[in-house]
Amino acid sequence: MIRLFPGVLFAAAAVLRSQTAPDPADVLHRTRANIVAATARLPKYACIQTIDRTYYTPSQPVRGDQSCDRMSADKKKSPLRLDTADRVRLDVAQGEKGEINSWPEATPFDIADIDRIVNRGPFGTGSFGGYLVDIFDNRATRYAYQGDKTRDGRHVLVYGYAVPQNASHYGIQYGTPEGDSRWITAYSGTFEVDPVSLEIGRITVQTSELPAKTGLCAAESTLDYQRLQIGDGSFLLPRQSQIRLTLRDGRETGAEIGFADCREYQAQSVVHFDTPSATPVAPVEAIEKRAPLPPGLAVELRLTAPIDTDIAAAGDAVSATVVHAVHASRSTEIPIPAGAAVHGRLTLVERHFVPLAYVVVGIAWESLETGGEPSPFSANLEGSKGSSSLVTSLAGTMQPKTPIPDGPPNSFVFLGEKRHVMAAGAASYWVTGDPPATPPK
Repeated sequence: MIRLFPGVLFAAAAVLRSQTAPDPADVLHRTRANIVAATARLPKYACIQTIDRTYYTPSQPVRGDQSCDRMSADKKKSPLRLDTADRVRLDVAQGEKGEINSWPEATPFDIADIDRIVNRGPFGTGSFGGYLVDIFDNRATRYAYQGDKTRDGRHVLVYGYAVPQNASHYGIQYGTPEGDSRWITAYSGTFEVDPVSLEIGRITVQTSELPAKTGLCAAESTLDYQRLQIGDGSFLLPRQSQIRLTLRDGRETGAEIGFADCREYQAQSVVHFDTPSATPVAPVEAIEKRAPLPPGLAVELRLTAPIDTDIAAAGDAVSATVVHAVHASRSTEIPIPAGAAVHGRLTLVERHFVPLAYVVVGIAWESLETGGEPSPFSANLEGSKGSSSLVTSLAGTMQPKTPIPDGPPNSFVFLGEKRHVMAAGAASYWVTGDPPATPPK
């Protein structure tokens, strides 16, 4: 194995270029220079980010004092069981200080920390240049050429790398009784380079064993990059990535993240998707100009477009139409006319597999549109016995003494199904409530 260091590459480069076969040292040196130059001139761009997440549990109980190595060995003997899967869709952008995230179709682009938007399940940032800078524009990174291989019909060179903890920017966020904390970890992995184009294709990332206080044993990621044309330039952008987290209680969670429709954006531009969603949610500024509706009004809504749990994701825009005019109490005023449009978002699209198959779809309404003008609209799902979720079952799927799962607030639970399509025109009943509190900035 040849160990390569940045400081020795310049002297050897002139001699090695004369060789017919690509020289690993020269390829590494020029690839790093290209990446450093490219990440220094990234434009403001945004991509659609679709995150498919999975949650696995061990089939056998795990002892609390069991080591990470022992859990890894036991997993080979007794495979993990898939319990739950969900999907989230976001807009992610490269800003001046790193990645920023927003719900789809938000106007203007809502700059927020990812944990304010996706507050559960596995997720990661860094695909839009964070890893590239930390690995290739970091004097502490050490490299080792590992050989060559064929990837997707192309000849690539494979390098190992290692980033020590004192030079790393890889943070693991975890919860504590006092609030969220962050652990900076060392990490290592491999990357593949096309020796002709000097393009990075795939990067793998593996943390060292994490402290027990994080609740994790390790985190692994795989990132696949591609060159895309954005505006007048061509840039190296992620195509997809995968994350795998191993928890100390034996569970594992994973996320497959796909990126699409990458484009330049302006701070005030409207973000649109080619998704089967409804009318975009109105800008927050326009909604806040009108007074909210009084609480306690019963509203029947019918979906204007279907919601298919095989393709829908939390974050997608959703719309409905008011079926009957709603009168204010003891008044002839009609604050909600028949035919008015209501806009909101899916908050949850989740599939459960054990002990009973069922699907959960959550909706949060945000605005009511009357006469072309939006106003705030907050409502709670009217379930049986005051429940905040509505459960429907297929005949014959329920077994005696089977516990009926309850979803989160304002969600629909479809028992006995691995996929459900809420048809256009499907009716549901809601009661207006107080607008949700604005989260702290």
